Amino acid sequence: MKTKKIARIFILVMVLLLLFTVSFNVHGNAMRIKAKSQIKASLTPHSPIRINKNSDFSTQGWPGSGTQSDPYVINLISIDGSGFGYGIYIGNTTVHFIINDTEVKNVNGNSNQYFWNSGIVLYNVTNGTINNVNVHDSSGYGIYIYSSNQINVENSKLTYNYYGGIYAESSSDSLFSGNTIYNQNTGVGIYLVSDNNNTVSGNRINNTYDGMYLKASVNDTIGTGNAIFNNSYDGIAIYSSSKENAIFKNDIYGNYRGIEMDSSSQNMVRDNKILNNSNYGIYIANSANTILNNTISGSYNGIMLNPSYGCDILYNEIYNNTNGGIYVNSGSNNDMMRGNTVINNEYGVYEISSSHTVIENSVIYSNLYGMYLSSSQSVSIRNNTIYGSKNYNIDLSGSDGNTVVNNTLHDADIGLLLYSGSSNNDISLNKIYGNNQSIYLNSVDNNYVDNNTINNNTYNGIIVSGKFNTMDNNTIINNTNGIYLNGASNNTVKYNTIRWNGKGISLKDSVNNTFFNNSLIENTQYGMYLNNSTNNVVYHNNFINNINQAYDDGSNVWNLSAPIGGNYWSDYTGSDNDGDGFGDSLYAIQGGSNQDYLPLMNQTVPEFNPGIVILLVFLVFTYYIRRREAQ
Repeated sequence: MKTKKIARIFILVMVLLLLFTVSFNVHGNAMRIKAKSQIKASLTPHSPIRINKNSDFSTQGWPGSGTQSDPYVINLISIDGSGFGYGIYIGNTTVHFIINDTEVKNVNGNSNQYFWNSGIVLYNVTNGTINNVNVHDSSGYGIYIYSSNQINVENSKLTYNYYGGIYAESSSDSLFSGNTIYNQNTGVGIYLVSDNNNTVSGNRINNTYDGMYLKASVNDTIGTGNAIFNNSYDGIAIYSSSKENAIFKNDIYGNYRGIEMDSSSQNMVRDNKILNNSNYGIYIANSANTILNNTISGSYNGIMLNPSYGCDILYNEIYNNTNGGIYVNSGSNNDMMRGNTVINNEYGVYEISSSHTVIENSVIYSNLYGMYLSSSQSVSIRNNTIYGSKNYNIDLSGSDGNTVVNNTLHDADIGLLLYSGSSNNDISLNKIYGNNQSIYLNSVDNNYVDNNTINNNTYNGIIVSGKFNTMDNNTIINNTNGIYLNGASNNTVKYNTIRWNGKGISLKDSVNNTFFNNSLIENTQYGMYLNNSTNNVVYHNNFINNINQAYDDGSNVWNLSAPIGGNYWSDYTGSDNDGDGFGDSLYAIQGGSNQDYLPLMNQTVPEFNPGIVILLVFLVFTYYIRRREAQ
C-alpha cells in the first residue's frame, strides 16, 4: 500500500509540473508577441524630415545639444516617403546627431538633386550616426551620402531599395558596420565613389547586383567579417583608379565573380575566403595589386589576370576550380606568383602570351595539367614542387627564353614537356622522378637541359625529337632509356652521368648529333644503342660495365683523330705499347661495321664520387686551419 501511495504522489507531481510548463510557455510566447507589437507600436508615424542647417535640429524640437556627448537624436519614428524624394534629409550640418530605432519606407517621389528617392539622405554633413534603422522599398538607395565625413552607419537593415543599400560619394573617415543589406538582384549593397579612409566591416550583403562597388576610391578598408554572398555579379568590384584599398578577412561566396579589380592598382586583397563564385574567384584587369593568403575555391578560374602588370599573387590556397587555379591572359607582364598552394584544378597555372612572370616556391599538385605556358617569354619557374598531374607537370608550348630551375617534378604522365616550337629555354637543376616520361623535347630547337637529376621514370629520362638542343651534365638513373633521340638532329649530349637504365643513350632515325664526355655506367641492356641513325659523332665517353656496351646498325663516327681519340671501354682488352693513351687495336661496335679506331686507355670524365669530394673538402679545411695556427 505504501508503494502505491508513493506512486500516486509521483504521478500527481509530474502532472502539475507539466501543466506549469505549458502555462509558462503560453504566457512566455504571449509576452514575446506583446513585446514585438509594442516595439512596432512604439514607432510614431512621422512625415518626411528635412534639416538643412545646424539650427534646424533645435527648431524642429529634436532633443540634444549637438555635441559629441549630447548629440541631437531622431528616433522611434516611422516615415512613409511615398510621393517624396527622401524620408530623412540632413544637409549642411556640422553638429553631432544620431538617427536610430527608426523606419523609413516607400520613398519614391522625387529624383532631383538633394532628394534622390532615397530613404535617408546626408548632404555635406559631418558627425552623423545612423544606427538600427530599417529602410526599405525606396526607388533609389536606402541611405545616400554625399560630400560628408565622419558618418557611421551601423546595425541597420536596408532591404529592397532598388539601387542598393548605401551610396557614399566624395565622403571620408566613415564607418559602415554590422548592416544587413539585400535586394531582388538589383543595385549595389554598398557603393563608394571618390571616397577615402572609410571602413566597411561586419556587414551581410546578398541578393544585390554587386555586393560592394568602389569607384575612384582611395585607402578604404573592406574588412573584417563582411559576408558578401549570392549577388548576381560581383561580390566586390573595384574600378576606375581605386587604389591603396585593403580588402581582408571577408567571406565572399556564391556570386558570379568574387572580387573584380579593373584599372585599379596598389590594392591589397588578403585573408579572404572566396568560395563557389561561378565565374572567377578574383578577376584583375589592367591593374597591379597584391593578392595574399586567400582561400579561393569552386570557381571556373580561381584567379584571372586579364591582363595584369606587376601583380603579386602570394601564399594563396587555390583549389577545386573547374578550369584554372591561376589563369594569366594575353598581355600580362611582370607578375609575381610565390608560395601558392594550387590543388585539383584542370590547370594549376595557365599562362598565355605573357612575359616576365616569376612563379616560385609554390606547391602545385593533383591538377589535370600542372602548369601550362603558351606563347610566353622570359618566364622564370623556380623552386616549385609540382606533382601528381594527370597529364604533365610543366608544359611550355610555343614559348621562348624561359627558365625552369630547381623544381621538383614527380608522379605525372610527363614531368616537363616542351613542344610547338618552344626554343631557347633553360631547364636546369631540377629533380624529376616517378613520371612516365621525365623531360620531353617534342619538335623543339635550341633548348638547354643541364644539371638536372632524373631518376626512376617509367620510360625515358630525356626524349628529344628536335634539333640544336643541348643536354649537359645531367644525372640520369634507372629509367627505361636514359636519353632517347627519336628523329632528332644536330643536338649535343655532353658531360652526363647515365647509369642503371635499360639503354643509357638510345637513337632512332637521328642524324648529325654529337655525344662527348658522358659516362654510361652499368646500364642493363646497352650503354648506347643507335638504330637507323647516321652521321652521329661519339667520342670521349666512358662505357663502364654495361651489359652490352654499344650497338650501331648505321654509319656513325666513334672517334676523332689524335690527339682527341675515341671512347673509354671498360671491357677493352688491348694494350698501349707506345704510351700515347690510345689502344693499339680497334674496338668493334656491335650491330654493323662501326669501329672505335682510337679507344682510350683511361676514363675522360671520372665518375663522380661524393666520398672523394668530402675528403678533398676536409683536407683543404685542415690545411687552412693549420696555416692559421702557424701564423
